[in-house]
Amino acid sequence: MILKFNITIREVFPEADYDETCVCFDADVDHDGTITSLKDIRGCVAGFRQDFDPDPQPDVRPTFPDDYIWIPVGVPDVDDDCIFHEIIYDATRIALQRWARAKTAEPNTGLPFTASVDYETEQL
Repeated sequence: MILKFNITIREVFPEADYDETCVCFDADVDHDGTITSLKDIRGCVAGFRQDFDPDPQPDVRPTFPDDYIWIPVGVPDVDDDCIFHEIIYDATRIALQRWARAKTAEPNTGLPFTASVDYETEQL
């Protein structure tokens, strides 16, 4: 079975810092023909990849979206082990990377941007 996410990135905030919103998006989740629409989800910065670097360079600004670690806010809890939150984070991270490769220098150019990300449920 396939679990398909259509992520629509509405706004990005590449200068976001800890506890600030770095992305606003919607997600349509298709699980074997049953579609759930999630609206007005935010990604809140929880940290940066450099936080885990054993030799951090404090003067280097993290690159959005690759160096950002964020948590989705506004996603309903659909299971007891939070796997859905992890999957929607991963799908949105992939959508953000696709958007970043397709955009120009302006942060909100090309928005809204929609990307589809599929998972085989056997992988989960």
